Amino acid sequence: MSNKQREEGGLLRRVREHLNVLYPELDTLAIAYELINVMGIAPDTPRPVPHTSQWTESDTVLITYGNTIKTEDELPLITLSRFLNRRLKDVISTVHILPFFEFSSDDGFSVIDYLSVNPSLGDWDQIEVISNDFKLMSDLVINHVSSESEWFKTFLQACRPWQRLLY
Repeated sequence: MSNKQREEGGLLRRVREHLNVLYPELDTLAIAYELINVMGIAPDTPRPVPHTSQWTESDTVLITYGNTIKTEDELPLITLSRFLNRRLKDVISTVHILPFFEFSSDDGFSVIDYLSVNPSLGDWDQIEVISNDFKLMSDLVINHVSSESEWFKTFLQACRPWQRLLY
């Protein structure tokens, strides 16, 4: 047996063990194969490059919502960018903007569209301007997707065939 076969067998076995706990009444072999395939972690998938830190002890991070600093008649991300450059350019190295995507609730943590900046804040151009002057962090919050998002609606549609297997 090759190393690849051992890795595949070990991964397949571990995934099946988890599935068997969740769905003891099912034959989980096909489901385990499909999950491994969908996740792209088959034995022949290249291993990720080891992570190297982008941080040092000299980094200082500002965490803010995109609309914490506002002025009349200006998009909040424009105001934020101007404030950062005028007041904090020599003080902070990184700006962590809390969820700035379109959302339905939960202060931005119930994301409708991960591809769009909330238009009440600005757009990708304003995010790019900030990223030109500072390291930029953001919350992707995938586990907080809105029930109004296309991703969630698609997920529900995709789950329907599986529901027949489970119930």
